[in-house]
Amino acid sequence: MAVIIGVIVLAAACFIAFFIFNVHSKGRFALREAKNIRLALVATDIELYPAGNSIYAPERASGLAPGVMDSVKRLADVNGEVMLSMYDKNSREIIRLSYKTSDYLVTYDKSESGKEAWTVCYLWKILDY
Repeated sequence: MAVIIGVIVLAAACFIAFFIFNVHSKGRFALREAKNIRLALVATDIELYPAGNSIYAPERASGLAPGVMDSVKRLADVNGEVMLSMYDKNSREIIRLSYKTSDYLVTYDKSESGKEAWTVCYLWKILDY
């Protein structure tokens, strides 16, 4: 009887360890994609600068000017949703950026002191009604 309980506990521990490892590794992949998106946005902004245009369009839901997302998808090769929440037009810097995939939400924040912070959240659907 003790052997059966031990095997069940061991199997449960292995399942939990695998789940945590899987969530963590996919989260790191989502973070890598978000960092690639930020670099693609910077490159696109540099391309638009000579024409006097910007990547930021506050009137749009995504915060991105028309055509910018096509350039980002071409450069970063991602499929999630990108939202540019804050952008400094004077220094042409990204202040706040969000990237959402099916299971993860990655946010980028740059403080006034210049410190950058990345946050990766696992999205777990609890209710569906």
